[in-house]
Amino acid sequence: MNKKVLFAATVATMLASCSSDDLSVQTAAKQEAQGLENAVSFEALSQRGLTRAGEAGTMNNAKLQEQGFGVFGYYTDLNEYDQTSTPNFMYNQFVEYSGGSWTYEPIKYWPNEYGNQAQSDDVDKVTFFAYAPYTINTPATGKVTADQVGITGFTRNTAAGDPYVKYVGSLNPTKCVDLCWGVADPSADVTWDIINGGSQTIDKGMPWMNVQRPQKSLGQKMKFVFKHALSQLNVQIDADVNTNEHGQGAELDANTKVFVRSITFNGFAMKGALNLNNEDAGVPNWKGYNCNNEPIQSEEYTIYDGMKDGKEGTGYTASNEKVTGLNPTIIQSKKWSEQAATDGVQKTAKNLFNNTDATAPIYVIPTGDDMSVTIVYDIETADEKLLSGTVSDNETPGVSIGNRISKTITIKDTTTPMSLEAGKKYTINLHLGMSQVEFDATVEDWDEAAAAAGEAWLPENGAPGPNSISISGADGINAASNYAGQLTATVTPAEADQSVTWSSSNPDVLAVDANGNVSLVSLNGIDINGKDVEITATSNADNSFKDTKIINVKPALGMIVASNGKVYTVDGYDSSYGEKVAVVAMPGYAIALQNSDSQTWNEITDNGTNKDIDLDLPESKRGSVPAAPAGTTWKILTFNDYSLVFAAMGSTGGSFGGTSYDSNVNTYITAAGGDALSGTYWSSELCGGGTGAGYGWTFSDSRWYAGSNMPNSSSLNVRSVLVW
Repeated sequence: MNKKVLFAATVATMLASCSSDDLSVQTAAKQEAQGLENAVSFEALSQRGLTRAGEAGTMNNAKLQEQGFGVFGYYTDLNEYDQTSTPNFMYNQFVEYSGGSWTYEPIKYWPNEYGNQAQSDDVDKVTFFAYAPYTINTPATGKVTADQVGITGFTRNTAAGDPYVKYVGSLNPTKCVDLCWGVADPSADVTWDIINGGSQTIDKGMPWMNVQRPQKSLGQKMKFVFKHALSQLNVQIDADVNTNEHGQGAELDANTKVFVRSITFNGFAMKGALNLNNEDAGVPNWKGYNCNNEPIQSEEYTIYDGMKDGKEGTGYTASNEKVTGLNPTIIQSKKWSEQAATDGVQKTAKNLFNNTDATAPIYVIPTGDDMSVTIVYDIETADEKLLSGTVSDNETPGVSIGNRISKTITIKDTTTPMSLEAGKKYTINLHLGMSQVEFDATVEDWDEAAAAAGEAWLPENGAPGPNSISISGADGINAASNYAGQLTATVTPAEADQSVTWSSSNPDVLAVDANGNVSLVSLNGIDINGKDVEITATSNADNSFKDTKIINVKPALGMIVASNGKVYTVDGYDSSYGEKVAVVAMPGYAIALQNSDSQTWNEITDNGTNKDIDLDLPESKRGSVPAAPAGTTWKILTFNDYSLVFAAMGSTGGSFGGTSYDSNVNTYITAAGGDALSGTYWSSELCGGGTGAGYGWTFSDSRWYAGSNMPNSSSLNVRSVLVW
C-alpha cells in the first residue's frame, strides 16, 4: 500500500520529587511543524527514586533531565501489534530535556491515512515501549560499548518482536545501576480519544499498545509511568559479643578480629533481559540474558575475600579467588599486625559490600524464588603464648576458629521465606555473635517505609545443622473412632537443634499443637471417603528441612450422608447441602433412613439362592430411598455383614446368632431423621408364642425365619446399606 506518512512529537514530563511534590513541565518540541497533522506527543512520570542505568545513585528531576529516556515504536498499519513487527517507527529514540522542554529529533507524526481520501478503512496503529534512562547503543548489533554493568545491550533494529533491554548487575554499590520501564497509568485504565470521534482504552500498567491517531484539538500526550524493574538489596554486618540480643553486647577485644571469608546468596539473578512488553500490569517481564523468552532463573552468587583458597581465604597475600566484592574492612587483606584497630566485623554495622556507607544497596533482578544466604567467617584471637602461624596470616601466634553458617532468610513471619519484588528496598542485617548468629530483615518501598517484616535466627556456632526430619507415632488417628494422638519429630543428626514447628494443612478439620498433639476440630463437610490432612514438622534451625505425615480423617458414626457426597453432624447439616441419604455406621457403610419399597428378603435373595453375597439394590425397587451419591452403591448385605453394621452402631447382638439390633441402632437412625427399624424380622426381642419364641431372625436355604412354625419373611421389606 502506498501512502504518505508524516510524524511529529511533543514531549512533557511530570516527575515525583523526593518530597512527593509534583513538578509538571509541558512545553513544545524542539521543532514545531507548521501546517501538518498533530505530532506524536509524550508525557513521562517517574515513580519515586528512579535511578539511572549506567549511572549509580538515586534519580531526581535534575538527573532525569540530564540523562533522558528511550522509546521504541512499532507501526503496524491497520493490524494489531502481534510481536512479529520490527521497530520501524522509533528505535531507541533519545528523548532529552533541552532549553526548558523535552525534545527529540527527528520529529515524528501520526499516520495521515483517515477520512474520505484514505486507502484503507480504519485508523492506523502504532505501539510504543519505553525505558529509562537512555543508553546509547549500536542499532545494527544492539550492543552498548560502555562498561559491562547496567544496561549492556538491546535487541537489534532488524529484530522482529518485543524490544529487550539486556542488563548485568554489579556487586559494588558504587557501580550499581538501575533499570526502569515505561507503562500507561498503573492506577487506572487510560481513555484515549481518537480522530474518528471515538475512543480507545489503554490498559493500566501496560505499554501503549495499538495507539491510534488522537483528536488534534485535545492536545493529548501519551504518559509513560516509569516503574522499577529491579530490587534494592542492602546487607549490613556487625558483631555482637557475649549477648543473644543485637546491640547489647560489648566491643570486641582488641586481640580478637572477625574476618568474613565468603558469602553466598540464592534467590535472585544478576544477569537478565527485560522484555519491555510486560505480561502483567506493572510487573517487570524478566527473561534470560539471551533474549530467548526463557523465564529468568535464580543463580547462586558467592562473593569471596580475594585471599588464597585453603579455607576460603587463608593467606593475606593471595589473589586467586573468583568473584570479589566484600567490604575491604571486614576481610583480612594484610598481616594480622598491620590490620587497623577497626578492621574486621565490629559492633558498629558495616556494609557487607564495598562501600563506606552502611546503607548503600546493590541492585538485583527479582525472580520470585525464596532467598537464602550462607556465610563463612573466622574468629581469630592473637595470643603470643600460642604457636606462631596459627592465625590466617600464617605468622601471628594465636587461635583461629572457622564458622560456616547457612540460613534461609525469612520475612513477614518466622515461617514465610523471603522472595524479592521489583521496586522494593530490602535491608538484611547479619549479626555475628560469639554465642549465635542472627539475621533479621525489613522491606520498604524505595521512598516509602513499610512495616518491619520479621527476623530469622541461626543456630548456635558449632552446632551442626539438620540434614533430615522424620515423623513417627499416632498411627491410630487414622481410625474413625479415634482422632487424637501424639506425633514425634526426630531431627538428624542427634546433635542438631531438635526443636520443630508443627502445622496442619487443614486446621479446621485436624489441629496440631506445639508438642505434636493431634486433635479433631470438625468433620463437617468432609468427603464421604474422608479428608487427607497433612501434619508437617519444620526445623526451627533451618526451615528447608521438614517432614509430613498424611492422616486420612474418615466420617464418624452417626453422621448424615448428604446427596452431595459429603458428611455432616446432625447439628451441622443444612438442607442446602442436599437430601439426607443415610447415617454412617462405620467407614465404608451407612444405613438407609427408610426401607426400600416392596422388596422382600426372599425376593432380593432369590429365595435364598444369593444369601451369602452382598447384592445391589435394584433401581426399580429403591422407592423412597434417595439415589446413591457418586461413587457409592446401595446394597442388601449378607447375614454376617448386617451383623457387623449393627455391631458398629452399638448393638449387642441377639440370641441364636440373629442379625439383631437394639435401641442404640435406632437412636442413630432417628437422630438423623430416619425411620426406626421395627418388627421382629431381625430382632432379638421375643417373637411371640410358639416354637420360635425368643429367637432372632436367621436364614435357611429358602427363607428368613425365627424358628420352626414361625412366619416367613416373604412379606417383610428390607433396609438397604450404602457402601463405598
